[in-house]
Amino acid sequence: MKPQTLQSALVFGVLSSTMLLNPLAVVQAQPSQGQLLASNVTFVPPKGDRPKDSQGGASRDDGKCPQDDKALNPYLTAVVPANVQRLTVQSQPSIFVYIPETTAEKAFFSLKDNKNGQHYQTFLPLDKKGGIVKVNLPADAPSLVVGNDYQWSFVMLCGDKLLPDDPAVSGTIRRVNSGANVTGPLNDWQQNPSLETADLLGKAGLWYDVLTVLMALKVEQPNNVQLSSIWSNVLKASNLDSIATQPIIARK
Repeated sequence: MKPQTLQSALVFGVLSSTMLLNPLAVVQAQPSQGQLLASNVTFVPPKGDRPKDSQGGASRDDGKCPQDDKALNPYLTAVVPANVQRLTVQSQPSIFVYIPETTAEKAFFSLKDNKNGQHYQTFLPLDKKGGIVKVNLPADAPSLVVGNDYQWSFVMLCGDKLLPDDPAVSGTIRRVNSGANVTGPLNDWQQNPSLETADLLGKAGLWYDVLTVLMALKVEQPNNVQLSSIWSNVLKASNLDSIATQPIIARK
């Protein structure tokens, strides 16, 4: 037998023996469809000044409408970490809120600039079921100015009109220049999200952007256990344990 033929036979024999012992070995060696490469995503709080609001997530009053089931938890929650700046590089970023099961049919969202001027506002329809939602600033909304701070608020309308005692949460957001924060390439990350990009954004302290990427991935792969674990760990590390495993309500 020629050396090349002998070598081929030996390789085939090894593969055949391996498959006999473990017929799934060769299949398992291949990456599964939708497999995520990064093993973890870390949010590193940015250094420097802190937002005017010291708490993260807390709702005004009891966080539910009077007619809603008081036994259900958690209540209305802003998906923001406490005592750190919440940054974005986006001109029209996304805001995240946990909404409990509610009879309320709509909510009021408002974004004000650092002079308390109205930057953007809208009414939003609500799902009856509870979950974390993403509030998108539309493309025709005024762009956030780099370096400026903004205050957003989200109010559930318990009746037909907006009232002062309706459940509400609020948070801050500051737009920064991506070149000053991100060390690494950001290639079309909003259209092609990945865990590698999420980790890059997280290490740059860009709270709203890392959540934007992770939520996009979770909506795309709702049954991915690794991704669900990463999402939960990011929220838990930011003291958002009460909503870390709550479902996501996908919106267009």
